[in-house]
Amino acid sequence: MEYIRNVRDGNVLSARPAFDNLYVCETYGCVVDPLFSNGAGQIASCSGGCPRLNYESDPNSTRSGTYNHDTESSTNLETIFTRQILMTTLPSGHEAKVRSIVTWRQFPGAPEQQFTVETHLFDTSF
Repeated sequence: MEYIRNVRDGNVLSARPAFDNLYVCETYGCVVDPLFSNGAGQIASCSGGCPRLNYESDPNSTRSGTYNHDTESSTNLETIFTRQILMTTLPSGHEAKVRSIVTWRQFPGAPEQQFTVETHLFDTSF
């Protein structure tokens, strides 16, 4: 959630529309990886479904102990968790509802569990 807020703030400070590169999170949701590419970050659509989160297990890695979407690290362990960010722009166009939904199954055949956090972001550029 903080990464999405930071992207919105960066857009406003760069004189771009507040939700400019966040619209990818509207239809299918998206995944975020704030540490991708040495901290440059990544937002990617979940059009084919959101991938599971990985956990960086290498204590010598700069990403040690983090959950991420890095597919190149040989020390990443796939987890049971999937995180989807969903954004809905409200009719005013100056407000967006953002939800972070984490889902998981404790074991195959178990019911899916879900935890959701929601916030509202505003276009502060006007």
